[in-house]
Amino acid sequence: MSAQTMGLATGNRNAATATRFWILMGAFWFALFLYCMISWVTGPDFKPVTFGRDKAPHDYVMFIRGLEVFMVALTLWIFYHFIAKPFIRDGKLSFDGLFFLACFTLVVQEPWHAWIRPTLLYNDIFINYGSWMGYLPVSNPSAYRTPLPIAFAGLGYFWIYGLPAWCGARLMSRAKARNPSLTPAKLGIYTFLGFCVFDFLIESFIHRAGLFIFPSTIPSLTLFAGTPHQFPVYEIVAWAGTYTVGACFHCFRNDKGETWSDRNIDSLGVSGGVRTFARWLTFVGVLQLGILGTYNIPYMFWSLHGDKFTVTEESHPWLTAGLCGPSTSYDCPGPGVPFARLDSPTNRIAPAVVSDKPTANADAH
Repeated sequence: MSAQTMGLATGNRNAATATRFWILMGAFWFALFLYCMISWVTGPDFKPVTFGRDKAPHDYVMFIRGLEVFMVALTLWIFYHFIAKPFIRDGKLSFDGLFFLACFTLVVQEPWHAWIRPTLLYNDIFINYGSWMGYLPVSNPSAYRTPLPIAFAGLGYFWIYGLPAWCGARLMSRAKARNPSLTPAKLGIYTFLGFCVFDFLIESFIHRAGLFIFPSTIPSLTLFAGTPHQFPVYEIVAWAGTYTVGACFHCFRNDKGETWSDRNIDSLGVSGGVRTFARWLTFVGVLQLGILGTYNIPYMFWSLHGDKFTVTEESHPWLTAGLCGPSTSYDCPGPGVPFARLDSPTNRIAPAVVSDKPTANADAH
């Protein structure tokens, strides 16, 4: 066997090993997704969180309901256009169909920002049934009450993540076609910067409308710091990075339409539905690690250094959602506020008791 042939064989074995790794990684995340969803839906935490819903202005509630209708309609259009229609036409899922379905599994990580302490507050006027955080080894004792909005943060991974990533990939392909000298690195950088602008625009509306807010941020790294609609710059960077991972994964494919995670799947000797499922698992593995590395792990770090909450349960009860505040057992995060743990009955510091008795030092004088 020639050295060239041996090198090729070794490269194929390494590529097949990489594909197996991504299949196993995807299987792990898909199993976690199923565990969280089944435990949540069948468990005692599957109930609406409506802490401040009755205190919200009627017009605002109607605004939220209108948004929910729009979000569900957009989800249904994406599901039909990218998943159902190609499947009906071709009898199999298209690459885009697999991509959008993999994007949807990222919802399992959506409430992980509350892993350590409340950091992002959803509007509990949205239809919600709590979240699955109570079935994970979290530190935050109130995480199970996180009111994840079904139409917004749940179905949103089809349209608030999958669709922008898909659009980013299309724009990258067009840019490469017009200017073949663009390297993947340059395309990735330009895409990241474009997503920074996109995220700033869309989240500016989200925060101003109170769909969700960041009540505890690092002031020196925050726009409009100290206001209910403050906007941490690291949120822009994190989401732009997450979008860029999805767009690059979708865009950088070979002539057969295969990504770098599944292009050697034929070497595993599987076909038909098993091959499609295995290929989809590689998508899941890549995208799950992408959002974990670009968003959730960094955000857990940032949450440790947040300033005082900018909203209270008196001013915005539909945002605090009973996660913390005077009517709960836990004070909201901020400087000098102890971190609550899962087994903490409270993190509230009792006021110092003033005694009339003189101290030992006072007696000495």
